[in-house]
Amino acid sequence: MRYAMSEHACERADTRGITLEEISDAVTLGKEYKSKLYGGQLRYYHKGICVIVRKTTKVILTTYRLEHR
Repeated sequence: MRYAMSEHACERADTRGITLEEISDAVTLGKEYKSKLYGGQLRYYHKGICVIVRKTTKVILTTYRLEHR
């Protein structure tokens, strides 16, 4: 499944040192959770990376690292 990245997600990935490969792995291999606060979002976790995706449009909204390097 293909996902588009928002401009915000690109900026956040750049500043946080997250590569496109890590984002791709999180979305394809990671565990999926529904967001409790906003029903239209999904969260994917994989190896310390969290990716938040809008459910209806399949757009990556933001990404962050759970563990600090």
